[in-house]
Amino acid sequence: LTDMYTGEKKKITPLAFIVKALASSLKKFPSFNSSIDDIENGKITMKKYFHIGIAVDTPHGLMVPKIRNVNNKNIIVVAPQFDKSNFRYFFLLESATSSGSINNNSDDYIHKSISSFFDLFQSKFSLSTNKYKMFGHSAGAQFTHRYMLLSNDKRISNAVVANAGWYTFLNGNNFPYGIKNTPIDISSEHIKWFMSNRTSLLIGDNDVNLKSVNSSKGAQKQGITRVDRANSFFESLINISDNNNIPFRWGYKVVDNAGHDYMKMTPVAAKILLEDVSSFD
Repeated sequence: LTDMYTGEKKKITPLAFIVKALASSLKKFPSFNSSIDDIENGKITMKKYFHIGIAVDTPHGLMVPKIRNVNNKNIIVVAPQFDKSNFRYFFLLESATSSGSINNNSDDYIHKSISSFFDLFQSKFSLSTNKYKMFGHSAGAQFTHRYMLLSNDKRISNAVVANAGWYTFLNGNNFPYGIKNTPIDISSEHIKWFMSNRTSLLIGDNDVNLKSVNSSKGAQKQGITRVDRANSFFESLINISDNNNIPFRWGYKVVDNAGHDYMKMTPVAAKILLEDVSSFD
């Protein structure tokens, strides 16, 4: 696939479509969706449900998650990749550096990247939905909350921000630590949307390791550890909501016995994002 705005080649996995195709095939040829219970007497159980296991190579070894009731699933998961060589500061939407220096070349900004990809995907596969959800962990969490703040795409129906290293506060500090002098304009109406959109802020209770945590002066003011910074950011949003009478629909959850580990945070995020899907197991 090619991004219609940037011309960049996009990689997608056909796995979701393969799984759906398998479910359709099993419906058509039910004998393949059966099990032999008594081979001597020829007893075969024909199954009306469709569970498919997928072997996945992970840093923790081979895992085979089982997707239950595949025929009822209608969710596509897309994981865009921003390689470090071309998108060193993707978590700031390429609009600044970690030390706070603003990138004045707006052609580098990726604040429309997910929106254009959704448009492309929607068109290519005739999707009926006009909404999408976002999840980001660590640097991805930084990307997610800043994308919501700077993209102006209100089709994001729900988002989960997990274990972010630091945040862009809605205060008078200079960007990227605050929203003063942002390279991309943010309207007051969009801030209201940002505050009132369904978003969950997750933090692992053991995410206190300082390795790779932004140690710039602006980030240090938000707290020492990721836990401190998550608390500070969420409390600041509550104060803004109270002081400006803005509806606030963010949630905050501390995940027990979790450090900076996407393997532990992702299942929690999935349950939040898929809570309106009745067949999610």
